[in-house]
Amino acid sequence: IHLCECDIAMTKDEKLVLAHDENFLRLALDSNDVNSHKHVSDLTFRELISIPLKSGVRPPLLIDVLRSACAISEKSQLVIEIKPGNEAAASALARLLTRHPDLRQAVAMVMSFDAVTMHRLRAELSIVDETENAMPNAPSLSGIHHRVTSFDHFGTLTTLFSSHRRIGSMDKVA
Repeated sequence: IHLCECDIAMTKDEKLVLAHDENFLRLALDSNDVNSHKHVSDLTFRELISIPLKSGVRPPLLIDVLRSACAISEKSQLVIEIKPGNEAAASALARLLTRHPDLRQAVAMVMSFDAVTMHRLRAELSIVDETENAMPNAPSLSGIHHRVTSFDHFGTLTTLFSSHRRIGSMDKVA
């Protein structure tokens, strides 16, 4: 498998987990479980993994999935989707990719149908890029730059970072 798409959400204690829906009601073994009705963002990771799911497994942490992709193959990558209205997840993703540069190779693309979320991600990664340029001896973050791309609401592909310079419509985005 070369590419795999996943949706992410952030828990109350700021853990990024794979989650397609805003809650786990559809996947819960017991639909009467109170936590299965709550938004992922209103649950701690501990509360989330305490929900018995039909599959018998727990929702995985994004960091664990990225590590697994790296272990499987250099070619295994994720297309990470941030659901609309989840700007906090964009900031958390930027922090994760900054703190774990070795996992960047497992990210093919980050996308969202929410322009605000993508602008948040861009801003967070721009801070990292500016810091990197100001401190030439700091560890390089350029490995991810050519991989962080998105489509805007109009279907225009935007590369958030290039290994050498910013490109595309990024320079025009306010």
